[in-house]
Amino acid sequence: MRPNHTIDQTDILFFFTNTPCPRLQKKIKIASKCGRTTVIYWQRSVFSFETGLKENVLEIPIQAVLFSGRGLWRILSFLIFIRKALPLLHQILNVKKIYVDYLDVLIIISIFIQNSNIEIIYEVGDLVSLQYGGHPIITYIFSRLEKILLRRVCLLVLSSPFFWSEYYKKIYKGNWMLIENLPEQEVWNRFVRKHNDKKCVVGFIGSIRYAKPIECLLQTTKEMRDSGYDMNILFAGTGPDANDIYHKTKGLSYITFIGPYEYEKDAPSLYGKVDIIFSVYDTSIANVRIALPNRFYESIVCGLPIIVAKGTCLEKYVMKYDIGYSVAYSSISELQLSLESHYNRDRRSLRIRKALDSINKEEFFYDKYYPQLVRLFAI
Repeated sequence: MRPNHTIDQTDILFFFTNTPCPRLQKKIKIASKCGRTTVIYWQRSVFSFETGLKENVLEIPIQAVLFSGRGLWRILSFLIFIRKALPLLHQILNVKKIYVDYLDVLIIISIFIQNSNIEIIYEVGDLVSLQYGGHPIITYIFSRLEKILLRRVCLLVLSSPFFWSEYYKKIYKGNWMLIENLPEQEVWNRFVRKHNDKKCVVGFIGSIRYAKPIECLLQTTKEMRDSGYDMNILFAGTGPDANDIYHKTKGLSYITFIGPYEYEKDAPSLYGKVDIIFSVYDTSIANVRIALPNRFYESIVCGLPIIVAKGTCLEKYVMKYDIGYSVAYSSISELQLSLESHYNRDRRSLRIRKALDSINKEEFFYDKYYPQLVRLFAI
């Protein structure tokens, strides 16, 4: 079933250079109840993608060959994406609000959308090295550029409070809103915990990126299996490293690779297939040290322990609530100790389970943001 509007009738446009992740899909869902909503996105993955919202949302994927995905090839692919996107943007004549999620899309919109009556909402779910933590000269140039572009923005939406304290308060004086990556209660009420058995499944659910920690997980799992542990991995999602991981693990009986999934329909059942959540990111990337991913909150409402990287704000949260383990992002030995603790249900594992059972899960649902988001997308 198709939505009841065409592209030229769009009220609210979401414009992305990535496949919309669950964090963005929740915004799209609420926007679709407030006005005629269109999503234009760069379909980078070889996997098909469904939001589950096609009855209400006009979805327009753009194919642009990514080549190797790095350097000059990435720039060439981006230019192909722009060339294909511009005719679509020129058809959206009466749009009221445009929602973007990365600096590259903000640049496109700032150049090619000159109507000052259009509200531009800029969400930041990640700070890339060009903005934060990279070469000082490059980050200075890009922060100056972003400061100029932010003048067009009516609202800045951040997924981590540390993005504001560490970066944006230095370059932005306008309105901003904190919308953390919390799960929706209605969706996650359907979660059913996996039965306890000797088969331990590590879940990597969401955006598949940061190859080094994933390689560490693969190697650790193999070594533990060689030692007699019934360790398994479930990958679900898409992302920059998804294709490589898929081909690398294809044919391994203890690894399941699902690919993209409909968040509302599939996420609770995916979490119901795993015993522990892997959310270790490459901490050599500065942004990772201050980000708070949705897996953290989802693991809490599901009562599942989580493994995170040392030296991150996420680690501080996990240790504060005592709900998981922290490891050096490339340490096989530390990861193995954590997985053995969980597998063997030792004293530390039991303490974590008790903390997860006693935590007030009502504080970690997305629903508390609904009134703010309805006001944000109101036409």
